[in-house]
Amino acid sequence: MKRISMLLAICVATGTALIVAAVAMAQRPEKPESSAFGGIPGVTQGATELVTVSQAGDAVLAYSVYTGRWHKQAIPAGKEKVTYTVGSGIVGLRMGNVLYGFSSEKGTWDSIELEENAVGPPSIAHNMAYLKSGSKIYTFSKMTGNWSMVDLAKP
Repeated sequence: MKRISMLLAICVATGTALIVAAVAMAQRPEKPESSAFGGIPGVTQGATELVTVSQAGDAVLAYSVYTGRWHKQAIPAGKEKVTYTVGSGIVGLRMGNVLYGFSSEKGTWDSIELEENAVGPPSIAHNMAYLKSGSKIYTFSKMTGNWSMVDLAKP
């Protein structure tokens, strides 16, 4: 009986400590939003790259651990906000009817023009970015640093 009482006391004390810790965590003020890279606002970190938009808003900048350099992709005039997606060694973004991709492995940006009725941003997979529009599939390779397109309606 003494052993059960001792076990019960330990369980109650542990449970109480967990509840107190949970309440304390819930009452902490929230931190302002920041990126995964050391809390620097506006910088996004992928597996082998950092990505940000210049203060002037005229370029997307991607850093590659493979090249040890920043690589610039100009933003066409009139674009107010650029939204990019970062994957494992890849950055994908769309501005108007143009898809852009960055390969950290190659340290290069590439672009491809979309058909007029294409919708949505590129999706990021393990080694590629892609967008399907109608019968066309646009694909960016992390290994080559290039976009390509296939039209499934054509033999």
